[in-house]
Amino acid sequence: MKKIIGYIFFILITAICFMSLGCESNKSKNLHKTKIGNFILWTVLDSKTEESTDIFKGDDKLIKELYPNGKYTSYINYFVLKMPQKICLIDTGNGEGNIKESLEAMGLTLEDIDAVYLTHIHKNHMGGLLKNEKATFPNAKIYISFGEDKAMENKKDDDPSKILYKKIEKAYETKIITFRSDGEDSKDGLTSMASYGHSGGHTIYKIKSKNEVVYILGDIFQQITLQTKNPKISSTTDEDQERAVSARQDMLDLLETEEDTVKCAGNHIDFPGIGKIEKVKDNEYKFTLDS
Repeated sequence: MKKIIGYIFFILITAICFMSLGCESNKSKNLHKTKIGNFILWTVLDSKTEESTDIFKGDDKLIKELYPNGKYTSYINYFVLKMPQKICLIDTGNGEGNIKESLEAMGLTLEDIDAVYLTHIHKNHMGGLLKNEKATFPNAKIYISFGEDKAMENKKDDDPSKILYKKIEKAYETKIITFRSDGEDSKDGLTSMASYGHSGGHTIYKIKSKNEVVYILGDIFQQITLQTKNPKISSTTDEDQERAVSARQDMLDLLETEEDTVKCAGNHIDFPGIGKIEKVKDNEYKFTLDS
């Protein structure tokens, strides 16, 4: 009888352990950790949806070849950067995911975030700044490029992005800081670079520690496999499609001249949202996703 009870107890404990492992696995499915010199960059998957390829224009043959059913998976990522002197977010997603739980899995709290740097102020990049119309990150300063802030002023008052932005301004008050994306190397390892087109003040961020570099590309790419094969393919989500194509080409040209060990990360790149871009031939590139 004791043996039977002991056996049952063993089965129960084993089942609980497996269940715990499963929970841990599920928690980590939306997180990916990358080391950049002395920094740690976390990719957080906010959401993913199936979308129509109708948004892409410029090479119907290639679009049909890659996506014969007319659908592609659209990811929304944001990034958490742990630096020796501060902890910051680059974008915040729609706010549909559980930011608090994701940070806790990294050993952080909402109060630990010192700064949020926005690539631009579309809803799926700034939605996570609010929770019940209050500031999600009570101690954080919010950094927005001067160009993006000015572009927002010119939008109609009933524009959804502008309505949301006004609520964010109210929630964070004096903690919103505008800056010029001049591309000069910063002393702390995080540099902003103007890359207008997708929006009026779209900004990319260069993270550098030691000789390792990651470019956070924002929405330079809406679908990176497609738009590295043909960078001239535009998206209807770009506010200025011609300028967005030019910005994408400028970024690809910059990568060719970069001497450090370089990776690229993006808000709509397949999770984990980070990898390497290599030139295949004239104006055709290949993106390899990190495992």
